[in-house]
Amino acid sequence: MFASRSLFAALFVMLAAQVAQAEKAQYVRFQKGDTIAYGLVEGDRVRQLAGDLFAAPTKTDTTFAMSEITLL
Repeated sequence: MFASRSLFAALFVMLAAQVAQAEKAQYVRFQKGDTIAYGLVEGDRVRQLAGDLFAAPTKTDTTFAMSEITLL
């Protein structure tokens, strides 16, 4: 009985950690040429956002490699 509770607890903690990691978004402010914008880090790329960062920004189709931009 105790072994199954320990196993369940361990699985729950692992699952909760994965969910927390999956939901974590990393927002950045960056510059590409003359353009300064906010973006969302997606792996080794940054997806440009449109609108106000603090008022429900929307994702655009524009992405940049991290090596192409300057983080501000």
